[in-house]
Amino acid sequence: MDNEEQKKKEPTSNTKTAAIHPYESANCFSRAIVGWMSSILQLGSKRPLVKDDIFPVRKEDSMQVLVTKLESEWRQEIKRCLPSGCKPRLWKALARLFSWKAYTLMLILISCRLLCITALPMLMWFFLLEFEKESQNGYSKTPFLFVTGIAILAFCQIFAKSHAASMAEIWGNQLKVSCIGLVYKKILTKLRRGDVQKIITGKTINLVTNDAQKLEQLVFSLCYILPAPLYISGSFFVLLFLIGWKALVGVGVYIVAMVYISKMSHKNGNLRHKTALATDQRLEVMNEIVSGIRTVKMYAWEWKFTETIKRLRRKEMWYIRLRGVIISSLYSMAYTVSPLAVFVSTVVLIAAGEQITAFKLFTIVTTFNVINFSVSIAMGFLLPLVTEANSAINRIEKFLSGTYTETKVTFASQRGPYGFLTLSLKDVATAVRQENVKDEKAKLVSIFSKDTILGAETKDLTLVSVSASWDRSEERMALKDISLSLSNGEMMAITGSVGSGKSSLLMAILGELPAVNGTISFSGTIAYVPQIPWIFSGTIRENILFGRPFHEATYYKILDVCCMQTDLNNFPYGDLTEIGSRGVSLSGGQRVRVSLARALYSDADLYLLDDPLSAVDSKVGKRLFQRCICGFLSGKTRVFVTHQLHYLTHVDNVTILSKGRMVLEDASLPKADANSSKFDQCDVNKPEILGDNIPDQSLEAVFADGETQDLGEDEEDRNTGTITWRLYWNYLRTAYSTPVVLCLILVVLGMKVLLLMSYWWASQVAEMPQEQQSSSRTLGIYGGLVGSSVLANAISSYLVYWTLLEASEKLHNKMVLSVIKAPLLYFDKTPVGRILNRFSKDIGSIDDILPPKFLTSIEVNLFSISIILMPLATNVWLILIAVPLVLIAFYFVRYYLKSSREIKRLEAITCSPVYSHISETIAGLEIIRSSQMEEEFLRRLFKYQDENTSALMMVITSTQWLKIRVICLCSLMIAAAGFGAILVTQSPALAGISLAFLVESTENVDYGFRVASEVENLMTSVERVMTYTKLDAEVGYSSEIHPPDSWPKKGTIHIKDLSFRYTESWPLVLKDINLFIADKEKVGVVGRTGAGKSSLVASLLRMPDPEGKVLIDGVDIGAINLQAARRSMAVIAQDPVLFGGSLRRNLDPFSRYTDMELWTALEEVQLKGMVEELPGQLYYQLKESGSNFSVGERQLVCLARALVYRSKIIIMDEATANVDFKTDRLIQEVIRHKFKDSTVLTIAHRLDTIMDYDKVLVLEGGRVMEFDKPDALIRNGGLFADLVKIASESKSRTL
Repeated sequence: MDNEEQKKKEPTSNTKTAAIHPYESANCFSRAIVGWMSSILQLGSKRPLVKDDIFPVRKEDSMQVLVTKLESEWRQEIKRCLPSGCKPRLWKALARLFSWKAYTLMLILISCRLLCITALPMLMWFFLLEFEKESQNGYSKTPFLFVTGIAILAFCQIFAKSHAASMAEIWGNQLKVSCIGLVYKKILTKLRRGDVQKIITGKTINLVTNDAQKLEQLVFSLCYILPAPLYISGSFFVLLFLIGWKALVGVGVYIVAMVYISKMSHKNGNLRHKTALATDQRLEVMNEIVSGIRTVKMYAWEWKFTETIKRLRRKEMWYIRLRGVIISSLYSMAYTVSPLAVFVSTVVLIAAGEQITAFKLFTIVTTFNVINFSVSIAMGFLLPLVTEANSAINRIEKFLSGTYTETKVTFASQRGPYGFLTLSLKDVATAVRQENVKDEKAKLVSIFSKDTILGAETKDLTLVSVSASWDRSEERMALKDISLSLSNGEMMAITGSVGSGKSSLLMAILGELPAVNGTISFSGTIAYVPQIPWIFSGTIRENILFGRPFHEATYYKILDVCCMQTDLNNFPYGDLTEIGSRGVSLSGGQRVRVSLARALYSDADLYLLDDPLSAVDSKVGKRLFQRCICGFLSGKTRVFVTHQLHYLTHVDNVTILSKGRMVLEDASLPKADANSSKFDQCDVNKPEILGDNIPDQSLEAVFADGETQDLGEDEEDRNTGTITWRLYWNYLRTAYSTPVVLCLILVVLGMKVLLLMSYWWASQVAEMPQEQQSSSRTLGIYGGLVGSSVLANAISSYLVYWTLLEASEKLHNKMVLSVIKAPLLYFDKTPVGRILNRFSKDIGSIDDILPPKFLTSIEVNLFSISIILMPLATNVWLILIAVPLVLIAFYFVRYYLKSSREIKRLEAITCSPVYSHISETIAGLEIIRSSQMEEEFLRRLFKYQDENTSALMMVITSTQWLKIRVICLCSLMIAAAGFGAILVTQSPALAGISLAFLVESTENVDYGFRVASEVENLMTSVERVMTYTKLDAEVGYSSEIHPPDSWPKKGTIHIKDLSFRYTESWPLVLKDINLFIADKEKVGVVGRTGAGKSSLVASLLRMPDPEGKVLIDGVDIGAINLQAARRSMAVIAQDPVLFGGSLRRNLDPFSRYTDMELWTALEEVQLKGMVEELPGQLYYQLKESGSNFSVGERQLVCLARALVYRSKIIIMDEATANVDFKTDRLIQEVIRHKFKDSTVLTIAHRLDTIMDYDKVLVLEGGRVMEFDKPDALIRNGGLFADLVKIASESKSRTL
C-alpha cells in the first residue's frame, strides 16, 4: 500500500484538549460583558464556523470531572440512606454537584435583581409625583435624576438576571452531562447482558436524550421560581407603602392563577411520564426497524411497520396534545393575568371612593408586572419544566437504583496457581479461602466449597453445579446443573443441537447470564469471540487493536494466522480502510476473522470461541483451526463451541449439551469415536463447507481491478447560513394549508391589539375626573376590553400550539416513510445512532421544546414591538432616538445570528456520535468488558460529549453576549423616553404608560431576543428532520403497476442479460447472467466466497435494481411496484432478525394466519416442543432483537415464518449456517416436502444439502460457469466436480 495513502488514513491526534478556553484568560470586565466571545463571533460573521473553531471544553464542564463528582455524591447519598433504610434521592446528589462558592455567586445575582425590582416602582412613583408637580410649577433637575436612576436600575436588574440565567443554563448542562455519563457507566460496568435485555435500547436512548435534556432547563427554571416569593413580597411592600391595602385586592387574581398553575403543572408532570413511556415504545420499534431494515424490505413490510410507528406516534401525540392544552393555557396567562389584576385593583379603588391618578395606576401596573413575571411567567412557563425535569430525574434514579443480577466479574491482571477469581457463589455450604496473588501479596477474593471443586488449584476454568436463567422469574432455565473444569493450556469443545445452551454457557462464564446457583471460577484474562461478530465503526486496524498499543511483529503475525493478508491487499487502504457502520463493507467471513484477530491480539489467558468457523469456507476454516486455534493459541485455555464435529478429534475435552444439561463429558475423544452413537444428536457425518482458500469480498463486490470499496461513514449532513423565513413557512405549511395559516396569523395579531387597547383605556381612565371614572360605561368598556383580550389570548395560544404539534406529527410520519424507503446502502453508511438521533433528540425538541418556545417568542416579541410603539405614539420625537437604537439592535442580532446558528448546527451534529457510541456499546458489551476496554470506551464517550458540551457552552455564552448589548440599548431608550416626557411636556398618564412599558421592555426585549434566538436554534431540528423527509428513495416504490393478486401462480424465473452493481460508482459484481428456472425446481447455488451468490439474491430482490430483466411467471419484476416484486419471494437470510414482542408477532407480524397454522410451522422446524415449554407459548415475549433466543433458534423461527407464508419462490441464503447438521437435514427434508410445489433457490452451505436438487448453479467472478443437474456436472468435470472432490477428500480424511 502506498505510504501517502496510508498517512491519509492514519488517525490524527486531538490537540484541542491542550488549548486554553478563552474564558480562562479573560479579565473581569471581559467576563462581565462576555467580551471574550467577540473573536469567535467576528470569525463567524466572515465565514461559516466549522468544528475546529469550537473552543476546548472547560475543566469544570468536562464529562470526566462531572461524572466522577456525581458518582461520588451518589455513592455518598446511598451510604447516608443505608442506616435509616430510606430511599436515596438523585436530586440530592445533583444538588451537591455545585460548590458553595457557585451558590453564593448565584445568591448575590438574585439579591441584586431583587433590590432593583423593589426600588424601580418606588422611583417610578416619585418620578411621576414630581413630574405632575413640576408640569404645573416648572422644571428642576430632580425628574432627570429619577429618570437616570430608573434607567440604571433597569439595566442592573437585567444584567444580574442575564448572568444568573447563563450560569443556570451552564449548571443545567452539567446536570445533563453528568447523568448521561452515570447512566452510560452503569450500562458499561454494572449491567450484564441478562440485565440489558430487560432495558430496551429505545428506553436507553430516551434516557440520554429527552430525559437528560429536561435537566438542562431545571436550574434555569428554579432560579426564577425559588426567588419568586421574595419578588412578590417586595411588590406587596411597595403597594402597601405607596397606595394602601386596597391595591392588593388584585393579588387575588394571582392567587387563583397560582392554584391553577400548581394543579396543571402536576397534571403536566403525570402526562410527561406517560409521554416518555410512549416515546420509549416508539423508539424501540424504530430501532428494530433500522437495525433489521433488510428483513423489513425483503418481506415488503415497510407499510405495515410504518402503520405500527404511526399508531404508536398517535398514542404519544395524544399525551403531547393534552400537555399542549395545559401549557398553552399557562402561557396565555403570562400576558392576561396582569391586566386582569390591574382591572380588579382599579375597580376596588374606584369603588372605595379613591381617584385613580397616573402615578397610582402605573405604580400598580409596574408592581403587578413584577408579580406577573414571578407568577404567570416564572411559575406558568417554568413550573411545568420543573415537573417534567422531576419526572426525568425519577426515571434516571430508577435506572441507577435498579437492582439487577448480583453477578460480579473481575478479570485478573496477573496469573498465579491460586489466582482464581470467583464469578458467583450461591447455595454452597462449606468454604475454602480463595486468593488473588498480585505483587506478592495475597488478597482475599471469595470463599467457596472445597468439596465441590476437587483439584481446582490445577484448573484454569471450573464450573460447579451452575444453573442459570436469562430471567429469574421464568421457569425456562438456560443452563441446568453444569459442572466442568479445564486445565491451563487445554481446549474443550462444546457441541450440541440448536438451543442446547452452548452460547449460554459462554455467557455464564463471562458473567452476562445471571446464575441462579453454583460457582464459576477462572484465572487470568479472558477473550470472547461471539457467534455474530461485533464490529464497530472505524478501520480494520482499530477493530483489531481495540485501543491497545500497536506492536508491528505481533500484529502482522496475527493477520497471517487469521488468513487476512490476501483480503487486505484488495482494500484500497489495507487495514486502514474504513469499514462502515457495523462493519457493513465486510463479508460475514471477514467480520469473523476480524473478531478472531481482535481476540488473539488481546493476548488473553482464557479464550471463549462461539462457533467462529461456521461463516468461512472449508480451507480457510481448516487453516484457522490449525494455525490459529491450535497453533497460535496453543498453551492458552480455550472453550470452543462448534457444530463441525470433524474438529472434535483435535481437542482435549468434548462436552455435549442438550436442553441446557450436560449429556456427555469426555476427557478426550479418539478419532474412532467420531462416529459414536454419543453424537447422534449432533451427527458427525457433516461435510466440509463449500469454497476454497480465497479471500472474502465485501458485499460480494469484487472489483475488476481486485480492489474493494472504502466504505467510511458519510459525514453528517449540515446546512450552513441563515435559517430562512421559508423554513418557518414550510414548517407551518406542513400542518395546514396557506389560507388557514394566514388566518392564524391574523388572529394572533388581533389578540395583541385587544391587549394594547386595555392598557390604552387604563391610561385614559387615569386622566378622567372621579365621577367619570366610576361610571358604569367607563368600567364596562374597561372590563370588556380586558375580558376579550383574556379570551382571545387563550384561544390564539391554543391554536398556535395545536398547529405546531400537527406539524410535528406530520413531519415525523414523513420522516419515517422517507427513511424506510431509503436504499440499503444509506443504512450501510449511516450509523444507527445518527438515524435514531433524528427520531429521539430532534423529534423530542420539535415535540416538547419548540412549541412552547415558539409560542413564547410570538407572545413576547409582539408585546415588545407594542412596547416600543406605545412611547412613540405618545411622543413622536422619540423616533429620532428609537430608530438608531433599533437599527443598532438589528445589527447586533444579525451579527450574532451568523455565528449562533452555525454553532447550534455544530451542537446538533456533535450529539450524534454520543448516541451512536452508546448504541455500539450496548451491542458489544461482552467484548468490551471481556477485553477490559471499559475505560477506553468511557474515555471515547467523554471525548464525544466534551465536543458537544463545548458547542453548547458557546450557544449559551453567545446568547448572553447579545443580551448584554440589547439591554444597554433598552436602558438608553428608557432614559430617552423619560427625558423626552420632561422636555416635550407630556401628561403624567402618557409619561407613566411610556415608562411603565419601557421598564417592562427590559424584561421582555431581553427575554424576547433570547427566546427568538432559541427558536432559531431549535429550528435546526426542524431543518434536520426536513432533510430526512427528502432522502432518495429506492426506485420502484412509486410505481402504480401491480401484478394480479394470484401472481405468481407457478414460480418460474427467467433471467435475461442481468448485470448488477451496488452503486453507480462500483464495478459490476454480476455480469451477463442468463438463466431459466422452471417452476417447482430446486436449484442449489454454489461458488467460492465472492463469486456473487449473495449478489444474485440482492438482484432478485432489487436491492438495488439490476441491469437486464428478471421475469417471474412472465412478469418483469423491474417494471412493477417494488413491494409487489419482493412479496413474490420468501427469503431466509444467513443473519436471523427477530423483533421485540410476542413470538406470534414474529411469526405473523400482521395477524394473517391462525394459531394452528403457526403451530404447524413450528412443528415442521422442530421448535414446537421448545415453544410449548415457554411461558405464554406463542405469546412468549421476546426481548429486543430476540436476544433471549439462541442464534440457531432465531434462524429456525425465521424459517418457520417463511413456511407460514407458503410462497411460490423460496430463497435460502446460507440460512442453516448457525444450526447443527442434524437440524440442517431435518430442515432440508421439510423444504423438499413442504415446498414441493415451490421453486427453491438455496445458496449452499453444505454440499450434501443440494446433491439431490434438480439443478446446481455454479458462479465464479460474477458469471454463470455451470448450470445443470448435479450428476451431469460431476460427469462432465469442472468447478462443481472439483468442489465435490475436495469435500469428499476432506470428509474421508476426517473419518
